[in-house]
Amino acid sequence: MKLALCLALCLCIPLFADTTSTPSCVQQKPKLLLIYSSRCPHSQQVLSYLRSIHKTLPMEDVLHNAEAKEELRVKGGQMIVPCLLINDQPTYDADVITDWLSKHQDLLLSSS
Repeated sequence: MKLALCLALCLCIPLFADTTSTPSCVQQKPKLLLIYSSRCPHSQQVLSYLRSIHKTLPMEDVLHNAEAKEELRVKGGQMIVPCLLINDQPTYDADVITDWLSKHQDLLLSSS
């Protein structure tokens, strides 16, 4: 048992590795940001889904936040909402976003 644990740890941390950083085999929570428009029906589909499961995540409305609009342009490369940024990688299409959120509910925050 101790040998198996030792081997598992050794496989995660290469020899002479920086021991102050998190091993790559330990999964970290991804950085999420939903960029949406309060006037977009596709955005409303995603927001409605989040309400139905009583979850939330960091969100920015491009109609009320010029910085979010710029972030959408820079990181997304397209001015299309809704856009779910997962570790700064864009995902478009309300159905694709809703599907991803349903499979990763454990990463979302509970809404009050």
